[in-house]
Amino acid sequence: MQLKEFGVSLGDLIHEFNFEVVYGPEGFEKIEITKDDVNRPGLQLAGFFDYFDPNRIQVMGKVESSYVEQMESEERRACFDRLFETRIPVLLITRNIELFPECVAAAQQYGVPILRTNDFTSTTINALVASLRVQLAPRVTLHGVLIEIYGEGVLLLGEVVMEPEKVVPYFGTLEKPECHMLYNVTTMASTWHTVATADTRLLKHQMDIVTRLPKDYVFLNYLRCHDDIGWGLDYEWLKQFGIAEAPHKKYLNDYFRGYVEGSDARGELYNDDPVLQDARLCGTTASLCGLEAAGFEQNEEKTAQAIQRIEMLNAYLFIQSGIPVIYSGDEIGQVNDYSYKESEDYDRRSDSRYIHRGHFCWDLEPEKDKKGTVQNRIFASMKKMEELKFKYRPFDGEADVWTEETYDTALLCVCRKSGNEMVTGIFNFSNEDRTAWIDMGEFTWKDLFTGEKRVLRGVPVPARGYAWYYRKWD
Repeated sequence: MQLKEFGVSLGDLIHEFNFEVVYGPEGFEKIEITKDDVNRPGLQLAGFFDYFDPNRIQVMGKVESSYVEQMESEERRACFDRLFETRIPVLLITRNIELFPECVAAAQQYGVPILRTNDFTSTTINALVASLRVQLAPRVTLHGVLIEIYGEGVLLLGEVVMEPEKVVPYFGTLEKPECHMLYNVTTMASTWHTVATADTRLLKHQMDIVTRLPKDYVFLNYLRCHDDIGWGLDYEWLKQFGIAEAPHKKYLNDYFRGYVEGSDARGELYNDDPVLQDARLCGTTASLCGLEAAGFEQNEEKTAQAIQRIEMLNAYLFIQSGIPVIYSGDEIGQVNDYSYKESEDYDRRSDSRYIHRGHFCWDLEPEKDKKGTVQNRIFASMKKMEELKFKYRPFDGEADVWTEETYDTALLCVCRKSGNEMVTGIFNFSNEDRTAWIDMGEFTWKDLFTGEKRVLRGVPVPARGYAWYYRKWD
């Protein structure tokens, strides 16, 4: 079975995005776009064509236009000639920028269409790339039920970036499943929002929705993955707390770059739009939790705090229904890899996502077995969580799951019950000691990590702290 490669016509893209046709040679609507990424030709307008892919859509925004505007007419024509003679499929102008006569003349000479949009550059690029990646993805179409019956060992995995309640149709039905599992993208973004705000209300709201879904619907849960973090939160719901989309996205990006007082997070922006402030975020779990900054400062207290935050987030990850996924390097607290900026590959060094796509640090791997090292503390805690998850019945997929009110917005309480066994997890997303004002009766519970036994009523939770309490009854 071979995957089929796809293309999308320029005419279809014009119709989808309502692009203005400034110039189009005969039959230009049938031009096939086969690359799922775009290019801003700033370097090419300056005469640098190494590593240039002429098959990509070229997007010209304010920066490129301002650069070309400084040229004399003859130089400007030569610059556009060099670009168009590579036979690019199309030049797309953003922000409704006025075209240079030299640009139009060169396009006519080489038969290259010119399109224009009123949208901002980064907005256009994000939407265009998202559409192209869907339409150009290699794929084979088979009926899901047929695969399930005849395709031994086949598991159908999907990705939907939507609020939890909107993903249900993508699973299909229990009788005719379209997908067996979905990436839990929304919860990942909401988790980091909670880290930055120390406010668990959105996370609790979304978890309440997820736990009401049929247990047959399985999510892949993760703190980080290979891609950027897009702040596609439920802003309509957040509006009730006075949170507006644009300023909140800016705050989150500032926080995770360490620009907010009290933040030791270290990340980088991806697809930054200085006007809309709609950039996405890149960085490893460890760096976003402050481990990189603590190591740079050689601050043992901050190191301990960062490790505690990482452990707390992993404890929350492991208590969720579904399958926990650990991104390579997270198990040893791998920090950001800035070497991508020195890459000979232009696409790589211009893509900040490679900050968390670095090679696994094998020189640090032996450290995970040395008691007391950063790597050992992180790895050992994750290994313990894994062991507990397999050992205790409330962690299985058939358990009933719900959240309890803690009466403190910094705290999240998650309960799992299967038969006569129950686990209650409490997580403190703040940097202060807090109390979970829950009341689980007079019963005695056991902390699965420390072995401590207590009644779950007015439970103290240290800063960045967590606990899994277990109870079994006859």
